[in-house]
Amino acid sequence: MKDKTLVILPTDTVYGLAAKLYDQAALNLIYQIKGRDLNKQIPVLCSNLEQAKKIGLFSNAALKLAKCFWPGALTIVLKSTEEHFKITGEKTIAIRIPDHKETLNFIQKNGPLRTTSLNHSGEPPLFDEKTIEERYRKFVDQIFLQAESSFSHQASTVVDASNNNVKIIRLGHLKEEDLLLCINK
Repeated sequence: MKDKTLVILPTDTVYGLAAKLYDQAALNLIYQIKGRDLNKQIPVLCSNLEQAKKIGLFSNAALKLAKCFWPGALTIVLKSTEEHFKITGEKTIAIRIPDHKETLNFIQKNGPLRTTSLNHSGEPPLFDEKTIEERYRKFVDQIFLQAESSFSHQASTVVDASNNNVKIIRLGHLKEEDLLLCINK
């Protein structure tokens, strides 16, 4: 992956539009391509818990959730580590480890990726290979395609664990009872 590169890659849920974690020029391009509000952070995909701990601070509840559901369709909002905060100014960061072998290998090789669903903000995620090629080829250096049937087509569940309590921000693939069972173990 080059310095100012965007890629399209599959996850267990949807296709993602991704840039290296600290590549600000590529991140700005993602906001521009998607028409996304600049105040809305783009989550980070990591390949393993150790990588995630370098950028996010895990409470006991957050660690339980990560161990129960990662890799998988759970995005956890955490307080940023001091190092990540110094680079980005972000007090919190949303992290997920996708359940997709090839994407995990790519992240392991290239480092954490800022990744958002492949679509224009407010529209449903794209899965059609021809449409993806036509709309996004000019913006990205690599497109990793796969069979549409291998996606869950359901967004990840997002929880905020940046404080002492865990708050559900968005229900997706995982349900509230799944989360509660894990936290109360």
